[in-house]
Amino acid sequence: MQVITVQSIIAKNQSILLMILDKFLNLKGTSIQGYLHLENMALRYLLWFDRGA
Repeated sequence: MQVITVQSIIAKNQSILLMILDKFLNLKGTSIQGYLHLENMALRYLLWFDRGA
């Protein structure tokens, strides 16, 4: 039986977020500003999830 913890949910969400970021970064013509915007969004997302852990 699998035990679902808050940490496992956070880890799953982080890996999904990284896959989404990777998709954006692989798009042709991605600008550095677009990358920085996505990176900032990712950091805010991770910090938001970390505060409850």
